[in-house]
Amino acid sequence: MATNYGFSPELEAFARTHPIPLDGNSTTARAVASGVAVQTSDVLADPAQGEVAREYQRLGGHRTNLGVPLRRKGETIGVFTLARKIVRPFTEKQIALVSTFADQAVIAIENVRLFEEVQAKTRDLTEALTHQTATSEVLQFISSSPAELDPVFEAMLVNATRLCEARYGVMWLREGDAFRSAAIHGALPPAYIEQWRSGALVYPTPRSPLALVMQTRKAVQVPDMRQSRSYLDGDPLPVAAVDLAGIRTLLLVPMFKEDDLIGAIVIYRQEVRPFVEKQVNLVTNFAKQAVIAIENCSPAQGAAPTH
Repeated sequence: MATNYGFSPELEAFARTHPIPLDGNSTTARAVASGVAVQTSDVLADPAQGEVAREYQRLGGHRTNLGVPLRRKGETIGVFTLARKIVRPFTEKQIALVSTFADQAVIAIENVRLFEEVQAKTRDLTEALTHQTATSEVLQFISSSPAELDPVFEAMLVNATRLCEARYGVMWLREGDAFRSAAIHGALPPAYIEQWRSGALVYPTPRSPLALVMQTRKAVQVPDMRQSRSYLDGDPLPVAAVDLAGIRTLLLVPMFKEDDLIGAIVIYRQEVRPFVEKQVNLVTNFAKQAVIAIENCSPAQGAAPTH
């Protein structure tokens, strides 16, 4: 039931929890099956009415029913049902009038569907334009500051966290079997970042997200850090992430130079809300740009990680 007029509270409650079966002989079911208006002069005199239809009659007290299908492109998408509490069949003029309303309802439904399609396309185009703008901004940083990685990494993290609705972001660069933080975005608690912000190397434990990226060489998402194996094992970095920074969901995207893993971009949320595929793809694009920036940077700047 989409809407009603004149239902008692009891009938409305029943209708919202008991869809009308379309394999029965109710007025609604026959209107759907035939695709034309159908009426039942006296439902109490019709032994073929199903259990749900009989309960509708008991709660509503109706006797004469009219069902007029809503048709779109040869398909029935709904039914207008009218009921009288006395035995008095609807006239042809009345049926024609309800049929006109049914046609108008179909037009209204189609208009809403088209509007929603246009809105969805507009949202997609707006999102694509926003992503392209962010990508262009990062490329501008790369071209204007080829010897400086800090502004490039910062621009990436700012855009990645903003567009992916994340709270924090960190750029990790690989050095052998360890990683060091190259950039941080967001007000992470000092007690959490003091262990690695100074540039100290972090050696991933076997079950940590960084280790999983090294093993799988793919983007890693942890829907809830509090339920992750590394947190439950007492790994210091995940424990600090959850207990000190309130991090719950994280996405970690690897950075590859040819076939060599050289780092990763990580974005974090403080609520349990996994990142969607579009957001993963966006961060993946930023990871590729980070590799370009590192390659463009002079080795003399000490930016390129060693392996």
